[in-house]
Amino acid sequence: MPVLGYAAREVGDAFERAAVLARQNRPGQPTFTVIGGLNAFYVVRADHRRANQLANEMLEVAAAEKSEALSIEGHYVLGVSLFWLGRFAESLEHSRLGSVVRPGLSPVNIYGADTPAYALASQALCLWHLGFPEQAAKMCSRALARVDSLNHPFSAATVRLDVAHALLRVDPQLGQQEADKVVAISIEHGFLENETAGKMFRNTAILQRRTDRKVLTELAALMGGLAESGARLAFPVFCAALAKGYGDIAEPGQGLRLVDEGLDFIEETSEYLMKAELHRLKGQLLLLQTQSNSAEAERWFRAAIDVARDQQAKSWELRATTSLARLLRDTNRREEARATLAEIYNWFTEGFDTADLKDAKVLLDELNN
Repeated sequence: MPVLGYAAREVGDAFERAAVLARQNRPGQPTFTVIGGLNAFYVVRADHRRANQLANEMLEVAAAEKSEALSIEGHYVLGVSLFWLGRFAESLEHSRLGSVVRPGLSPVNIYGADTPAYALASQALCLWHLGFPEQAAKMCSRALARVDSLNHPFSAATVRLDVAHALLRVDPQLGQQEADKVVAISIEHGFLENETAGKMFRNTAILQRRTDRKVLTELAALMGGLAESGARLAFPVFCAALAKGYGDIAEPGQGLRLVDEGLDFIEETSEYLMKAELHRLKGQLLLLQTQSNSAEAERWFRAAIDVARDQQAKSWELRATTSLARLLRDTNRREEARATLAEIYNWFTEGFDTADLKDAKVLLDELNN
């Protein structure tokens, strides 16, 4: 896994054979470990239905063994699966159960990196989606403190990928800093897949803050290279970054193509993480093409809000509602725009210095005047 990457065909072949052998014997830690490795393989290949089945099987083995250590690991792995499926509240609960640290209790570390640190980073991702950006940032700090206390480079690199992902949403500059560290550690130790993923998150963080055609081109090339390794996880995350980037350089047609690729991928894999945001971006890009697309754009914004609500994803709901409110303002429906935006904005209790909440506040103040 560290050398060839989680999704390498050789990794899958080895674990599939090991699973056949393990299941011939009674359940136990060897079987648990093999199923966990197979789960990691399928997660990174974005086969989320299969990964979810294996995560639940791990918890069944842990229960049969009456093992707290296996149960903690199983909860963490199930939390990862639920996150990519867009079930953020459930994922948060399982990630919390997976972050237990107690003297004498050794993590199993199915994914090859320190599970408690991983689980803290997973909680950060869930907390942002659920609408708690400050708590997400604090959880990132806890994950980094944990992983930096270990002398384990693979943990330092892989946990930072999740931290960089979470910080992209809270503070893109901090996200870029952590992605840069992933790249440096991975180059030093030969973690090729992590190096590529770190560069992708770095470029995504840059595109959050400024327009740069060179960065866009590099990100697209990195996505292609990673896909050749079999790794498909988070493809819609980077589709969204590219789509936004193309919109920023006045090429909405290219952006719309990428949004459609991301939405097709979501339906194929059940990786629902980015579904709301891709719906929102489609509306934004349609408006960039021509203002005559306003009715269609409105449908996409409202669809994004519906998806976000189904997922309890308050942060995506805020973004989509801000986009909708701006369109309502521009089509002479100011009161509807104000009421719609005020409802979601007033739900938030923290994170008012983050870009999304600042953007919503500026628009809300304008609508209130």
